[in-house]
Amino acid sequence: PSRKHLSPAVRALLDFLVQRFADVPW
Repeated sequence: PSRKHLSPAVRALLDFLVQRFADVPW
């Protein structure tokens, strides 16, 4: 499978990680 088209589950997981790390004070 190409890396451009990710499954909805993978996209949801990445979205979750982005929102989670967005709250981390670097």
